[in-house]
Amino acid sequence: SRIRRIIIPDPWISWVPFAVVAGIREARRRGGFDAIVSSSPNESSHLAGWALAALLRVPWIADLRDPWWSNSRRTGRDGWIGRADAALGRLVLRRARHITTASAPWTEQIAEELPAVPVSFVMNGTADSTGPRDDPPADASTLVYTGLLHGRRQFSPPFLAAIRDANVVRAQRGAAPLTLEVYGPPSEDLAAAASDADASDVVRQHGVVERAEAIAAQRAAGAVVVVIGDNPTEVECLPAKLFEYISTGRPIVVLGPRENEAARLVEAHGLGVSASDEDIARLVEMLTSTTLQAARHDAPETAHELSQDRMACEFADTIAMIVDDDHRTRV
Repeated sequence: SRIRRIIIPDPWISWVPFAVVAGIREARRRGGFDAIVSSSPNESSHLAGWALAALLRVPWIADLRDPWWSNSRRTGRDGWIGRADAALGRLVLRRARHITTASAPWTEQIAEELPAVPVSFVMNGTADSTGPRDDPPADASTLVYTGLLHGRRQFSPPFLAAIRDANVVRAQRGAAPLTLEVYGPPSEDLAAAASDADASDVVRQHGVVERAEAIAAQRAAGAVVVVIGDNPTEVECLPAKLFEYISTGRPIVVLGPRENEAARLVEAHGLGVSASDEDIARLVEMLTSTTLQAARHDAPETAHELSQDRMACEFADTIAMIVDDDHRTRV
């Protein structure tokens, strides 16, 4: 709603004083804390973290899984609302002892804007093993997308036309036609794009389903699809959805601008392929080849580097370093 869009930093700010009071009570019960860690979204958690750390006089670590003042989720936050939100973000984060982010470009951006605060990159991770499992046989003719389509994050007519054209080639080879299976809120924009591309027969929108059904669809897919919107926040992002897909062990198709962080990660680790709307020939070739079927990712080194275990170790090392430094300065 319009009112929710003008609440800075987010509609959950009324939770902050209760969180601070609860934190103080918990600190008294436990005999104190060594540090406070807050993570966003939602950004109001950083207000609580800042206040609680100041009251307890311990270091505060702010973890940004999404960027604060350039977040594409903040629809309608242009003009003075966006500027006020950004100003609040810089004011608050300037008080942090350390900032962690989920993207290397975000780390560089924040380091430039807040040079007095150390910033480090802690990449998201996948909870499940990326090794082989007893999943059902994959249907090589299905491309699966799970999640929300909104704003600039949409399937484009060129991609849908590429599926249509690839199916002509696949029919000549005796292969089953490809379908794009979409699990999430029905999208009128997707239906319109499919109609414009004369590809309505290849798109199936299943609507919102239980998470277990969506995961099962991912694991039975020929490939899973990540859509990167044409805006700086998404281009520089390694979305949590990508790591959910990695955990399925299925080949990944990244659609979006030619230069984006998700595509770099996928191609660097041999997890799948990427293409933009300008690469129509590449898209058609990709969809008619066996490349996707061969792009499994069960190498041990890849599994560890992309795991939540690695992510947890990096967080633990960062927190331990800050706590040790704080203890030394108090002595």
